[in-house]
Amino acid sequence: MSSLSSRVVMRDRSAGKSPYMAALDLGSSKIACLIAKRADAADGVVRVCGAGHQSSKGVKNGAVIDMDALERSIRLAVETAERAADVRVSDVVIGVSGPQLSSDFVKADLHIGGREITSAHTRDAINAAIDTFARKDRQIMHVTPLGFALDSAPGVKDPHGMFANVLTANVLVISGLWGMEKLSAKFVIYFM
Repeated sequence: MSSLSSRVVMRDRSAGKSPYMAALDLGSSKIACLIAKRADAADGVVRVCGAGHQSSKGVKNGAVIDMDALERSIRLAVETAERAADVRVSDVVIGVSGPQLSSDFVKADLHIGGREITSAHTRDAINAAIDTFARKDRQIMHVTPLGFALDSAPGVKDPHGMFANVLTANVLVISGLWGMEKLSAKFVIYFM
């Protein structure tokens, strides 16, 4: 196993993260859940230890039409995978596709006045970029910072400790039609 892999495993263990991870695929015909055990320091192989699937109820042509039916399908698929793996998962990576999802790049400038950049500055710059997202028919589902620019010089991954007059945050915003936030809320309630 590479030293990077062993460092990631050790970091996860020291942070109290479970060695198990779950992935959920929401499709129009079926809901599938896989539970795998993260690589250990011995061999670095990820092993699938449980799987479950259910017919997809509440989804038609990639759009959610019945939230309660979809929630039942998700719960059954996850519970089946948990029984097969003999573990209980606390969070899940979700794969969703469909015509209702959209991604947009947004950015915003934060004037710092030549001071040292702190984590509060990066957080404020990211929040300012999110605030520029102005699609009223859309609900933000996920946000990923892509990078920063210092005084118009792009390509900065982590600006902490650097100095600049202007910090620019470049952010990817994933959004869905209004009503999809109910889907996110149900995941949060179920997987906490």
